[in-house]
Amino acid sequence: MNYKILTIGAFLTLAHLNCEARIANPYPVAILRQGDVFLIPGQGKMERLTRLGDVKEICWLDQETICFSRQMETGLPERKDWIGFDKIWDLFTVKKEGGPVSQFTAHHYARGPAPSPMFGRALFWRDASTTGTVFEIWETIHPKRRDRPLGIRGITPDSSPDRKWMAASLGHDEPAGVGLYRYPTNDAYRKLRGPYHRPRFSPDNRMLTYLNYESGKSEIWGYDIPDGEPRRLLETPKGMKTIIDFGWVEDGSGYILILEDMQSKKDAYFWEIDKKSLMKLTETGDIEAATSWH
Repeated sequence: MNYKILTIGAFLTLAHLNCEARIANPYPVAILRQGDVFLIPGQGKMERLTRLGDVKEICWLDQETICFSRQMETGLPERKDWIGFDKIWDLFTVKKEGGPVSQFTAHHYARGPAPSPMFGRALFWRDASTTGTVFEIWETIHPKRRDRPLGIRGITPDSSPDRKWMAASLGHDEPAGVGLYRYPTNDAYRKLRGPYHRPRFSPDNRMLTYLNYESGKSEIWGYDIPDGEPRRLLETPKGMKTIIDFGWVEDGSGYILILEDMQSKKDAYFWEIDKKSLMKLTETGDIEAATSWH
């Protein structure tokens, strides 16, 4: 009997330690800096995955693949019959282990990728203002071959892990709100109008979270899907100027944050929700975006 009790006790202790290790581990984290994709595979480590110089936005397409947009110079003159084609946007991918960069779309207006509710696809927003089609959410169908508009006006899309919902920012130059949409019907279920931006679903599908600028500072707010009351989840951490961007970690234990400090340096941090603790992930001062798979 004592042997069984000791065995059970040891098992529970190991389970507790494993849980603690999981909660304290936000890695791997994909980083965007100086126009290229980097990976933080563990504490104190950083690996460069691309050498392009023109990467603008990043996301995890799946647990092994990082998807990113590039803004590329075409060399075409800016004239009436080539308007809008002097620079193009497209999506590309790279594996977290590194290796060759692969083109994912041939769309020429594809920006701000996010994983689609359908595995292997991506959501993106389309900025084709020169052709009269402004700020629409699209979905890739077959890489490099065909895409489809979703009938949603907005930018910075995200999808829920349970594949039931999509979200998008409603403004472009200024934060104007966030919208919640059903997938795959694309019906607008709920829109919150205000200085809100960058909607992000929690990994457990319970919440839609977003950046809120109502107080004059950036804060993370959210509500329980679909009809919960919006509430503040995180203020700008003490000693920081603003929250530039955020995303959830896979186990839902915290956020990956891009924070700008009082010296205007931008770095990646991990905020652990239960412990209310902030851990700095980079020391470069030039981080543009950071995200972990969720």
